[in-house]
Amino acid sequence: MSGERHLTVLMADLAGYTALTEAHGSAQAAQIVARFLALAHEAMVPGVRLMERVGDGLVFVAVLAAPAVETALRLRALVACTPRFPRLRAGLHAGSVVVDGERYVGHALNVAARVTEHAKPGQVLCTEAVALEAAAVEAVTYRPLGPVRFKNLVQSVAVYEVVGGGIRDTDAVDPVCRMQVDPTSEFAVALDDRRYVFCSLECRDAFVSHPEDYAAR
Repeated sequence: MSGERHLTVLMADLAGYTALTEAHGSAQAAQIVARFLALAHEAMVPGVRLMERVGDGLVFVAVLAAPAVETALRLRALVACTPRFPRLRAGLHAGSVVVDGERYVGHALNVAARVTEHAKPGQVLCTEAVALEAAAVEAVTYRPLGPVRFKNLVQSVAVYEVVGGGIRDTDAVDPVCRMQVDPTSEFAVALDDRRYVFCSLECRDAFVSHPEDYAAR
């Protein structure tokens, strides 16, 4: 079906994916993306469709905002519970999208992309349109972060953090490859009164060789 429709767009990607590829190579990065895609299919609730994948980025569309929010939180929880995996960033916006066969274009996708880029690792953000349309989602609140001026958008966008899902991301992140790691990992180094943990001996050795390249990440 072609034409203009009001849809909710959910975009999600993996924070630190470039660092992971540099540290562990393209083959492991491809495995991570394949696993991410499998988690995305597991996370999707009825009413949400995975539209496309570009690199480590996924784009979902939904007629209603509520199932898109639920999918974002389910995906964040699944990613957070997956060992040796990067953290998720996600952004949602609801607005007009032009549907041309299987292609989707329009301002809503541009806004969703900017909101996703603004998210910190482990964070799900949305615009006011989504917060209003999905206000009734159980056990979910929307914390206002204020207006944000995004590149190439004339007007500022009111951004909200989507809070819910019952999962807290780990603070233990490998500073080299940016993957979540066990805080009790045997691969650890103390530097300047801070303990750094790593996914592997290779990442630990890379850090020890040039700590100045990674300690500030």
